[in-house]
Amino acid sequence: MPSSRFQKGDVVMGRWPGSNLYYEVKVLTYDPDSQLYTVIYKDGTELDLKETDIKSNVSFRQTSGRSRSRSPSRRRSRSRSPARTTRRSSARVSSSPRRRDPA
Repeated sequence: MPSSRFQKGDVVMGRWPGSNLYYEVKVLTYDPDSQLYTVIYKDGTELDLKETDIKSNVSFRQTSGRSRSRSPSRRRSRSRSPARTTRRSSARVSSSPRRRDPA
């Protein structure tokens, strides 16, 4: 008989089916026959999840903390800024047809 890794009442991170997003869930029951955990999400949704779709809060925070420290959004914004200036300069070039109208 396989033993359950998480116990009734444990607050863990459960993966939403069909996505890679994890949300905080509370373990309600474990069925050893189907090897599924019945969990409840904060919004009240109850689902049956496999053990592979559940992570402990401790291990989840360590992995997500590392990705936050890299701050890739700052790097992207710096690389985009030269493109913005190029667009502005091309807009000035396109203003040449306006000179024809008054003349």
